[in-house]
Amino acid sequence: MLEKKEEGNNHVAKNYYSLLEVFFEHNIDDVRGIYLDKKLIGMCFYYRFNNTIWLHRLMIDEKYQNKGIGTQVIKILLKKIIKEKNPDKNEFLTSNPLLVSKAKDYGFKKVNNTRSNNFYQKYPDYSQDRQLKDKEHLFVLELKK
Repeated sequence: MLEKKEEGNNHVAKNYYSLLEVFFEHNIDDVRGIYLDKKLIGMCFYYRFNNTIWLHRLMIDEKYQNKGIGTQVIKILLKKIIKEKNPDKNEFLTSNPLLVSKAKDYGFKKVNNTRSNNFYQKYPDYSQDRQLKDKEHLFVLELKK
């Protein structure tokens, strides 16, 4: 079973929640397993919204973190998405300090995060997520201008 480090619990949804979200709101083709030597060590989930690809979840099992695997996955995933989906841009929202610090390494730019503010105003019942509101950062990788 894939496990997150304790500090990761505040930054990525539980795996079962991500899978339920895919089945009820998206397409199963948007989920990818991450394998090392034929062993499942993580998962990622992305989807198209208009002509933007949202990188929605990325999770590496705690035993395989801090080994550069996430960096390799992001590079491969971006190339695959650009080649196969041809989006205008890629976006992601994160509260993970490590990803916030590395986003520019992949060409992403931090932009004003009005989406979270609008979301929490529209859906005030998301009290647990509301705690992340001021910690969430929105990043955009423009591919077509």
